[in-house]
Amino acid sequence: MTNHIRFSLLTLTIAFSTILNAQQNALRITPLQPILGKMSLEYERSIAPRTTVLVEYQKWFERRQNGIGFFFWNALASSNETNTNKGYRMNVLLRKYSKETFRGGFVEGGFYIGKHDIVTRAETSTLTFDGDFFFLPIYDTKVEETKYDNVRVAGLKFGGGLQKTIGDLSLECSAGLNINGFNDQNIRPTLGMKPVSPYGRIAVGVVF
Repeated sequence: MTNHIRFSLLTLTIAFSTILNAQQNALRITPLQPILGKMSLEYERSIAPRTTVLVEYQKWFERRQNGIGFFFWNALASSNETNTNKGYRMNVLLRKYSKETFRGGFVEGGFYIGKHDIVTRAETSTLTFDGDFFFLPIYDTKVEETKYDNVRVAGLKFGGGLQKTIGDLSLECSAGLNINGFNDQNIRPTLGMKPVSPYGRIAVGVVF
């Protein structure tokens, strides 16, 4: 009986070790995306010898600003527009690797859903001079701000990339296109919200 128990424990130990060494899962973050106003956490699971499914949570905190200044007779004017985009998206992607999971090139495709809170702010300033009072400067500013809460979005994603696994370390570089089909308020102030937009990620994490 004792030998039987030892044999069973040894079998379970070998099986458990095999599962751990098989590297069926990967967990990664995108450390460079905050520069673009996003941050991602992704979990990838092997479901076949060369196929995985990826679930990614993406946090958005974009702030985009652009402006223009111009001069015409007796006046100086400027216009600035600021768009703030906060929210999240959940991406679900199926990946097909050329050789084996978590190693080498792959293509990916899937869908996403999400929700955003968007604020658009337009500020126009003018500086004129009153000729009747020794060119006294007259400064005027107009501000228009609009808020869009709970903007629900959904769409498709297609792309590809390269992943390298060194021991338990996973490095990934990928890119593709978002097909941003559904936007319930049709608010598209930044590139990532346009009907078609590029995406890219550099991710680092572990496989286990």
